[in-house]
Order: sequence, then C-alpha cells, then structure tokens
Amino acid sequence: MSDVTSVSATCAAGMKSRELERALMGGTNEMRAQGEKFTPRYDGEDVESYKTRLNCTFLFNAFAEAVRSSSGKVLSRDVILNADVPSQIADLAPNIDGQGRNLTAFALDTFVDAMTDGLSFIFVDFTEVKPKTDANGNVILDANGEPVKPLLSDQIAQNARPYAILYKADQIIGFKHANIEGFEQLTQIRIHEVVTEPSGEWGEVQIEQIRVLNQGSFELWRKDSKDDWILFKDGITSLKYIPIVPFYTHRTGFMTGTPPLKSLAELNLEHWISSSDQRKALTFARFAMMVFKGLS
Repeated sequence: MSDVTSVSATCAAGMKSRELERALMGGTNEMRAQGEKFTPRYDGEDVESYKTRLNCTFLFNAFAEAVRSSSGKVLSRDVILNADVPSQIADLAPNIDGQGRNLTAFALDTFVDAMTDGLSFIFVDFTEVKPKTDANGNVILDANGEPVKPLLSDQIAQNARPYAILYKADQIIGFKHANIEGFEQLTQIRIHEVVTEPSGEWGEVQIEQIRVLNQGSFELWRKDSKDDWILFKDGITSLKYIPIVPFYTHRTGFMTGTPPLKSLAELNLEHWISSSDQRKALTFARFAMMVFKGLS
C-alpha cells in the first residue's frame, strides 16, 4: 500500500542506475560498505577471509577525479552576471543559498552532482515571514479572525529573502507532470530530506521528512512517536508553478537522466575488483607455507 514515502517506478529505476556512481563518489569507505554488491565473494572464500580482503582493498578513484576535473574546468572562472540582471537577483549572488555559498560555488556543486548522476535539482524557497504582532507579542488578526498578511516592508524588516537549495537526484522519490497550455509542467514532486534541529542545551537530532510540492501549495511529512508518517506542516504559496529546476548533463526524459560517465565508472569498478584480487594473490604468495613430508 503506497504512502507519501513510496518511491515511484521512474525514480526507483533512476536510483538503480546511479548506485555505482554514488558509491564511487563515496570513496574507499563507501565501496567497502557496499560489500558483495560491488566486490564479489568467491566460492570457497569464508566470511572472515572475505572481510580481510575487502578491508585491505583501496580505491583508485579515477571516476571521482574525472567528475571534479570536468566540473572545475567548466567553472574555472567566477560566474559573472550581465548588467541587465535585476539588482534584487544580483544582490543574492554572494550568498545564493542563505548559508554563505556564492553563485559560483553553488553552481560548481550543482555541476558535480549532475556529472555524477546525470542531473541535479535547484529548488528556490523563501524565508518564512512571521505574522504581525502587537506590543504584547500576540498575533494581530483581521476581521475574519485570520492573521494579518505581512507586507513587503515586513519582509524587508525581517530580512526575508529567496534562497536556493540543491537536491541530489536520489532525493526525488516521486513526481507528476502534465501538458498544460502546450507546455509540459511539473504538477507535484516529493523530496526526501534529513534536517538537523537542536535538542536540549547541547545536543541535536536529525529528522527525516518528505517535502511535497504542488502548484500553489506545500506539505511537510514527518514520523511521529509510533514511526507513522503524519502531516507536520502545510500551507499555500503565491506561485502557480513549482519553483524547482532540473539541471541535466545526460537527459533521458522529463525530470530524468542517467550518469554521463557510466563507462568510466564501470571501468573503475573493474579496476577495484582486479586490485582486490591482485592484493589477495600477492599476500598469499608473500607468506611462507609450512609443509610436512614423510609423516602419516
């Protein structure tokens, strides 16, 4: 039975096609963690011997080097905005994500993810504007009993602003689209996130959540104490479209793509397996074996 966390068939196929590339980007530790998926255990090889061989295998990461090198060449110089770019947008470039990354650094990370997976996603969110309050801190209500809508001056006073969020392809677990007025448009998308929130005076806790974006509305789903997914927060937006943009390096369809360097990734896997076998053979050859003769 499907729920908000269900992964669509299209997204599941994309995740499957990127398993090797994502593991290679994780380096030696991730390749070891994948175990027999990418490092076969041979007939007659016991578990302990296999673990020893696996933990003595190191990755020569040609794939990750190629991804970073090609991305770095594209963005070897800072992104320069044209003079006709509105100042409201240009002013965001030094801190495009609200976390201190400038436009060039953000674009580089976007390109690295897309070169790894075939595509990445940029979502534009907006800082939540707090409602108007009176001198006692109570929310001011209108004639209908609803909170008074904040004005542009309130946004400016609270330094509310749009900011970009970079999502990896594997974070997208489902989407819907339709042809509206001659254009293929995204009508819904579900995104898996892990957010960190403070816990107590010193600690912090990581929380899984599913962000659901619709045209003109949003939902956030989280687990409750019984591990059931419940609606944590929802609301409406002033936009009639979903402000998320795919960046493709190898497009296969609407909102889908595959790794452009798959052949290199497979060659890197071949080297990983061969290196593991070679190291095992050298270790076996280097250690003397005790032999007894003439004994029954």
